[in-house]
Amino acid sequence: MQIESIKKVANYFGLRFQRVYFREIVSWYLRPGNNRFVSSRTVTMSSVPEPGGKYLCAIIRKPQEGKTFICLENIRVNGGCYHLIITMNTIKSNLQFFERARARFGEKICVFNSRGTKKEQSPDFLHAKDVVGVKKHLKEGAEVVILCAHPKRFDESVLELLEEIEDSQKIRKNVIIHIDEAHAYVPAYRERVVEMNENSVTGRIYMYSATPFSIWTNESSVHTTEQLFKEIYIVDNEKEFNVIKSDKYFGVKDCEYSVVPKDYPRVDPLIPSDFIERWGNDKQRASVRAEIPLFWGSPGVFDIGNEVDLLSHTSHALKMLKGTHIKEDEFSLNFVPGFCRKLTHYWLMEKILELYSSALVILINGDGTQLFRMDYSEEKGDGLSCPMGIVGSYIPLKNEPSEQIEDCIRRFPNRPTFITGFHCVGMSVTFINERIGNFDNVIYSHEHYMERPDIQYQLCRFLFNYTSWKDHSKIKKTKLFVSSFGLVQNCLDYENQVDKIDTEMSGSMRTRKEVVGEMNIKEPKVPKERRFDPLEPYAKIVGLKKVPVMDEEDVEEGLERVKKIYKEFMGKELKGKALPKKNDEGFYECSTTGKKEVLSDPFKLKKTLNDWKKTSNFTLKKKKKKYARVYVAYNDLRDNTEYIWFIRMMEIEDREEVDRFWESLEDRM
Repeated sequence: MQIESIKKVANYFGLRFQRVYFREIVSWYLRPGNNRFVSSRTVTMSSVPEPGGKYLCAIIRKPQEGKTFICLENIRVNGGCYHLIITMNTIKSNLQFFERARARFGEKICVFNSRGTKKEQSPDFLHAKDVVGVKKHLKEGAEVVILCAHPKRFDESVLELLEEIEDSQKIRKNVIIHIDEAHAYVPAYRERVVEMNENSVTGRIYMYSATPFSIWTNESSVHTTEQLFKEIYIVDNEKEFNVIKSDKYFGVKDCEYSVVPKDYPRVDPLIPSDFIERWGNDKQRASVRAEIPLFWGSPGVFDIGNEVDLLSHTSHALKMLKGTHIKEDEFSLNFVPGFCRKLTHYWLMEKILELYSSALVILINGDGTQLFRMDYSEEKGDGLSCPMGIVGSYIPLKNEPSEQIEDCIRRFPNRPTFITGFHCVGMSVTFINERIGNFDNVIYSHEHYMERPDIQYQLCRFLFNYTSWKDHSKIKKTKLFVSSFGLVQNCLDYENQVDKIDTEMSGSMRTRKEVVGEMNIKEPKVPKERRFDPLEPYAKIVGLKKVPVMDEEDVEEGLERVKKIYKEFMGKELKGKALPKKNDEGFYECSTTGKKEVLSDPFKLKKTLNDWKKTSNFTLKKKKKKYARVYVAYNDLRDNTEYIWFIRMMEIEDREEVDRFWESLEDRM
């Protein structure tokens, strides 16, 4: 956006052009229909009315259906402005996007990460470790900035960069922000996304996802931050970017599936200590050395899942496929995802090599991209602590993961090849290309996500778009060996719903209820401590009164003063549960965390009470506006006659927003 155009808008309103008006003017200016001063070179945006300010845009396509291509077309169509591309928080995703963007737009692309440039990188590679470095590259002509979705980038870097662009006459331009795998990052950083959207130079925020439901917020939410996410514009990619949906897509519906009967032996839940020594982290190794046994995870332990089920199912399926679907002397491509704990990845690797001595196992996780194979020669690999006979090495860096896999297959031909991992194989990366072909077999057992079909669907990295393939001879019927049909059905239902969104809802503003449709999606649980966060703007701590008791003579007088303060504020007597009770030793017991106990250190208690949110530690009720809670803290836990009373008082405003919050809470109960 040119500064001269904004001045014209300011004059139109009769305003002097000052910074105090800047955000308000530009917010109006960006709304379609108001920007009649914009030249023909200005960024084109969706022509949907924006009465409440800039709306968010969602680009929804199935896994591997061309979201990156759409993003690149978006950049091409919306030239003359900056594009900030926030990729999944892995170097692999970052480099994969960079490679595709460089092939399209040349070398004037800045990669923003904290790591130094590598020797093998091109001298034309633009790298920045901080916002100052990015600004330098923008001054020199870069328009595309690629960065990982690291917490620091969301919390600080992007906002700082937008402010630098906004404040600088030399580099001021419109900015379009692209968030890849938005379902994984937008919910955690909603406040930051709102701030990005409100910046005057932000023209639009596009959110890309194959599993988008979590991007939306509930229509009944009254939380200020969540208002922007109630309705989101679903982009019509054909209309805006001339990207036509292709029928050359291999989906879940194109696979064969077989449910593996659960009559197989179970693996021992005790993890062997020598296995922990090889592959465990420092904490796990310390436990083993302290003779504390470690076990494979059971249901209910965060997202670990039933690791015994996974390992038993996969072990049995691998044995079942040997000599038929997977042969030792023939190439086949097989996908065997683990669970979130890295230990499951290494167990699967060792099990595969135990059953298939000629196999190549490509393991992708936070430890890097590694190749494991059996070799009884003197070859040492890269110093990985492999058991006897297994050679492990890091795969040379390439920007495209499929090319890394291809190199391994070329070096060691005619071998069954397996890919395993979890987070790093579940989103954003591509393992299939025309030269390799698609997957032959997939062994899949992730039933602990039955109420999270988005995670199950994201793990379908065996899906692919073959629009650009000239030779279709390597397209095979991928066979799924699953632990239950419900898992396949979840993925089929999700695939159908994404198709429905793309074909029936694109080009319009939609709510969460509309995009979810009939899908059975478990609503994310709001942590108990955040349940009343929407009331925070309307709550006020009226006072934190202290009444000291220095000896036995002050006991009665102190208690009476506390009761008087309480009654004056609450309009009723301090009695019953509201009044702390003494224990057998004569000490008052009260609670700050749920459990009643004798509190010490009045200074520490005062700090705790001041640090709390305004609504914390009160039992909030719909029609109640005033709240007070009484605490006692002793100077010395050996003396029950010297202590300080604290009376914490809070009041909630009587207004419509508060009433709406209680109504929305009732709707969800």
